[in-house]
Amino acid sequence: MVLRSGFLMSNLLRSLPTIGQAGRIFLPADDARVAMIDPRDVAACAVAVLCGQRGTERPT
Repeated sequence: MVLRSGFLMSNLLRSLPTIGQAGRIFLPADDARVAMIDPRDVAACAVAVLCGQRGTERPT
């Protein structure tokens, strides 16, 4: 199993001063949309899969 996240939301903490001043988030992705996820959600998914739990919920 391989879990890959596009961008961890916690990485934004280092950029808070710049985000506050510019009112924008700057990423090396040009104008593309970037999916962000909390590392705790990645961990919860890994635990569920490794413990054999099957999800019944669909993403919204």
